[in-house]
Amino acid sequence: MSRSDRYGGGEQPLSSIGLINVALRHIRLLVLVPLVTMAIAGALTVLRGESYTAESSFKPETREVSAGGLAGLAAQFGMNVGAMSGGESVDYYARLIESREILSEVVRSDYALAGEDAEVRRADLLTLYGIEGSTEGRRMWAAIERLRADISTTVDHAASVITVVTKAPTAHLAEQINAGILREMSDFNMEKRQSRAGAEREFVEAQAAAAESDLRAAEARLAEFLAQNRRYENSPEMVNEAERLRRQVGLRETLYSGLAQSLAEAKLEEVRNTPLYTLLDRPEGSAREVGGLRLALVMGFLLGLALAGLWVFVTEYAAWQRARHPGDFSELEARVEALKRRLLPRRRNGRVPADRTAGPDGGARETAPAPSPREEPTTVDAR
Repeated sequence: MSRSDRYGGGEQPLSSIGLINVALRHIRLLVLVPLVTMAIAGALTVLRGESYTAESSFKPETREVSAGGLAGLAAQFGMNVGAMSGGESVDYYARLIESREILSEVVRSDYALAGEDAEVRRADLLTLYGIEGSTEGRRMWAAIERLRADISTTVDHAASVITVVTKAPTAHLAEQINAGILREMSDFNMEKRQSRAGAEREFVEAQAAAAESDLRAAEARLAEFLAQNRRYENSPEMVNEAERLRRQVGLRETLYSGLAQSLAEAKLEEVRNTPLYTLLDRPEGSAREVGGLRLALVMGFLLGLALAGLWVFVTEYAAWQRARHPGDFSELEARVEALKRRLLPRRRNGRVPADRTAGPDGGARETAPAPSPREEPTTVDAR
């Protein structure tokens, strides 16, 4: 059947029998390509080995930090200081999990693995990953990058929940790495909170000592005034002076009380060791296998079938267009040939190489190029 008969110029849509015919014409391609891609996917999966993921989720705590005695001092000036929310945002925790500060500690930690002889051995991720390098810093950097690629975090801003997923060659190792991330994150936040509370305690302690000294000085001035002026009620100037001294004592006392309360809270925060998040889902028992051999084979077969189908569609569509518009295709081929001659490098001497044909003895001999159609062959008369 010619191409013009197979791809008629009619506008009728392709029937189901036509689709079957197209598939049968390219049956070898539609079978071999999926099998090849399936084999490649299976080989890559076997070489890469099995992998497991472990998952955990937590919710950061937001505490209400009271202004304490400072609210009374602010109220004296007409300002309302209520409760202030404390705690870090979920985006902060998502960035903290993948930071070098946390991942370096996770890499240095030891993990228990069961050997083939049922003997439990412990090793860090530098050893388990088989990281090599000229210096310890390069090895640590490579291990951190490998671990960061095996970690994914998902943030739910509406519920303020963070989900951490870790991947490892074994289920137990994936769970241990996930638990190690949560542990190091909690230790980092606790250390940072205690350090900040210690610095705040030192500052508030100095301010409280100065406020106490000012209070004692104001009380001494008031006591001295009252000792020297036992009957001052009849003098308006002395009454005003006594009221002024009492106001100074009241302000100093309010300030000192607020600082004393803040100092007590800072001391409590400095020794607080409670976690700053609520663990919703523990990583223990959450390991699942991902990227198994069966799934890889199915995905490889489907990918190959899609590629083969795309190639069949392109070739069949091009053949259909050639049958409908032969003149356009002839012009396209001529232009492509002209473009090739223009882009290909020319011979240096501009000569066309002679054709080489087989001689009588089986060797190659050169033949002169055929004369041009316009040239007339000359004959010599022997007479």
